[in-house]
Amino acid sequence: MTTLSSLSFAGRLLRVSVVSEMIGLVSGFKKWGKFFLVLQAYIDESEDDDSGGVFCLAGYLAPVVNWRAFSQEWKTLLDMKSPAYGPAMPYFKMSEMACSQIRREKAYLFYQRIESNVSASISICFKKSDFTAALSYFGLSNVNDIKNPYIFSFKLLLTYFYHHKKELSIFEPVDFIFDEKTESSSINKVWDLLMNDDSNYIREIMGGRPLFENDKLVLPLQAADLYAYWVRRWMNEGHEELENLRFPWKVKREIPSLVMYPKEQDFLSILDHMLHSTL
Repeated sequence: MTTLSSLSFAGRLLRVSVVSEMIGLVSGFKKWGKFFLVLQAYIDESEDDDSGGVFCLAGYLAPVVNWRAFSQEWKTLLDMKSPAYGPAMPYFKMSEMACSQIRREKAYLFYQRIESNVSASISICFKKSDFTAALSYFGLSNVNDIKNPYIFSFKLLLTYFYHHKKELSIFEPVDFIFDEKTESSSINKVWDLLMNDDSNYIREIMGGRPLFENDKLVLPLQAADLYAYWVRRWMNEGHEELENLRFPWKVKREIPSLVMYPKEQDFLSILDHMLHSTL
């Protein structure tokens, strides 16, 4: 049975087929006028330690001017000292903030900065066991360019975003920025392959080559860390439908979201298409 992903936009829920959207490519988007905002997407990974656990890429999109305001507000919270929340923080890491009720309450203050500044969120999350099972079925477990879940999910994330960015009212190219600890060489290799593809659809969604920054210095990456942590946690808790994804604090604004939860059958279909298209 084909897995359904959910696209939430301003409280409205639209369901789309992962497989059909990943396989099919469409061409062109109608642009609104000649003025384009400079948009940036900050993406981080969150991964279970065990080999069959959950892998997630997730983050937020916003205009550069919003990210500047966000960074100032985020830095103010990092520097904040109070009897209730303790000393200043050198950086934000959601896995550390989730350890106690007080820290989770403080994390809510950070989330409010996200809520007031970002335009949308995007994520892909799956069980590594589903991915490796599909690879084994086709005898691809030892093919380096395919077996890496980071490479595979990066390609799927871009393709999915290409198909659905109109639903987020995004018509401009987007610069993607990743944590420098991620596999930059792998991402750049995928980028080169995608840019050499005849379809050239990636040119329509990306402002340039992916960038890799230090998450201790580039604060929007810490927002991506927050979101990636919770998307992975929600999947581990069995909440795989967008309407069930809830933070442990009051959400004041529904952020438009693109969410992918591919399963083993989806990977089988995608890999099958990839293999046949290269024959």
